[in-house]
Amino acid sequence: MKPYNRSFRCPALVLFIVLALTLGIGAAVFAAGTEPGILDTRPEAGGEPNVLFLSSYSPDWSETAMQMQGLQNAMGNDVSQQFVFMDTKHVGFEEAEQYTCAHLKTLCSETRFDAVVAGDDAALQFAMKYRAAFFEKVPIVFMGVNSTETARAAVALPYVTGTIEALPLEQTLRLACSIRPHAARVLGISDGTESGRAVLSQLKDAEGAFPELSFEALDSSRLSRDEIAARLSACGDDTILLYLVMTRDGSGNSYNARQAAEFLSEAADLPIFRADEMGMGNGFFGGCVISYRQMGEQAGQTVREILNGTAPGKIVVKNAETRYEFDYSQLRRFGIAESALPKDSTILNRPATFWSENRQTLIPGIFIISALLVMLLMSVCYGKRRAVLQRKLAGSQLLYRTAANSADLVVWEYDPSSRRITMSFDSDFTRKVCEARGFPQVLENGPERQAAVIYEKDRPALLEMYRQIDAGAETAECQYGFLWEGAPAYRWAKSTVLHDEKTHRRTAVCISTDITAERRMQQLYEKELQYLHQTNDGTLTGKGHFDLTEGTTLEYQLLVDMGETPLYSRDYDTLMQNFLDTLEEEKDRKTIMRLTDRGTLIQKFREGERHLSYRYRRAKHGRSPAWINLQCNMFLAPANGHIECFMYSYDVTEQELKTRSFRS
Repeated sequence: MKPYNRSFRCPALVLFIVLALTLGIGAAVFAAGTEPGILDTRPEAGGEPNVLFLSSYSPDWSETAMQMQGLQNAMGNDVSQQFVFMDTKHVGFEEAEQYTCAHLKTLCSETRFDAVVAGDDAALQFAMKYRAAFFEKVPIVFMGVNSTETARAAVALPYVTGTIEALPLEQTLRLACSIRPHAARVLGISDGTESGRAVLSQLKDAEGAFPELSFEALDSSRLSRDEIAARLSACGDDTILLYLVMTRDGSGNSYNARQAAEFLSEAADLPIFRADEMGMGNGFFGGCVISYRQMGEQAGQTVREILNGTAPGKIVVKNAETRYEFDYSQLRRFGIAESALPKDSTILNRPATFWSENRQTLIPGIFIISALLVMLLMSVCYGKRRAVLQRKLAGSQLLYRTAANSADLVVWEYDPSSRRITMSFDSDFTRKVCEARGFPQVLENGPERQAAVIYEKDRPALLEMYRQIDAGAETAECQYGFLWEGAPAYRWAKSTVLHDEKTHRRTAVCISTDITAERRMQQLYEKELQYLHQTNDGTLTGKGHFDLTEGTTLEYQLLVDMGETPLYSRDYDTLMQNFLDTLEEEKDRKTIMRLTDRGTLIQKFREGERHLSYRYRRAKHGRSPAWINLQCNMFLAPANGHIECFMYSYDVTEQELKTRSFRS
């Protein structure tokens, strides 16, 4: 297999033509001085600077996509970028090296580059080895390089600078030790790739800072999937699990960061720490991490400096920027409070938009409860007005019951001292739930009784809410699911502690509200996202994922050569216009322009029309015409509330011809 994007099944020459048509081929000439570091990198008059991104991996690798996005953000649209992918995650380095040489011979015979960006270790090693052949006196900016030895050797040469991917392993391990103070050993998960060996070397350098810990390595390339799972499940509380890299196992299975995170998290009963952002949000606990998007932006800014006349030798080699990042679902899974994390940590998957989406339901209940509390306090302080206050309280209770019944709220009180739960029968829905479950109004060992009737996987979250209240927390919350009237249902519960100043008694008032519709919409969105990434339908010719609210392209792939080459753009409107320019029929162009107009799609989504499609005819490289079906599916993104669109194009020529033949 050739080391290029695995989604494209075409020869190297065709790939070069597609890249050239997509990104443009500028003309730039280096005029080198006699001393290293004195270099004219300005393009010819009227031309754009040409920059080559030489990646160690393939475009469908998440790390590569983030680096490319960062480069684009930093360099803008006035720099012509071209791409060569070595694909060393799927093929050996020697095979990748041979193919890349052949590809660059063709590419460099047509284009002189003003700068080269080398992404990760394999690309930098290749650039150094074949520098005289392809990049003579061309500035080289590297990023994502794990091996400090390789980076130092490269920087010793003229015209080379960049960013080292020095993983913040020491910071991550110190954090892990603070969270797991009884740990005695560290198990580093890696593989046998070049990057895997480099990050293991970095881990070895960090060992000296932790003399109280022993260090071991799990090489996934030597173990089967079941053996890896067995090793992880056998780890006890004395172990810190540290993920470094896992792209393959001993059975020949390949993994991207998301797949590795999901597999390892399911196999392990301990939090899995890591020191970069790949796979975050999919099962890793987190740590002090580096960002590949920021790394790409750093490399792009360095290229800008060089193009503006700064000698590469005068630009200091940087380390990748770091931040603390954690997964909210993993914090909840292992019962770790956010107070145990560093200040200003980034928390992923937090249900931050829940209040804004449900405030119309929650505000009446919270307002009524607050009003009741105020009235109760007033009745104690102003005994002479008790009769008046009792009438007001009765009216407020009626208003409370009306609000609780209209919103299907379940309300109860929890006494931490006795662990007794008292259900509020002022809410008809609360009474209905108790009758359906066979609950009395007062539940002894209330938390355990409640946990017994919800889904087993959600029981730890519910019990953790009560544990926090027992430990002195003023508020706590959780989400849980259960079977209700023969169908899955989900609710969000929040507990707020009230204090009796006279008796010093703490009582938690708990309210739960229905979130079944929001959860189902989230599940549909996740299924659509999974389909986008995994579908191998042979009739699929292209697919894309777009944020209509922001007007940005999140993902885009042209899978089959159908005779068009829509120019990729991060801007949605620009990409759609480039696609429309390839259509031959004016009727189709106008119809698809209306169909894909961002404002129109947003309006149709708000009106409830979330699935659109259109069939059109077009030519195929001088062969028989093809019929294409364009399909648009729209969703509300759970993470940020943006309207997002998933687009697919299918070759339905065979189906169309059969239909026409039947009609005739």
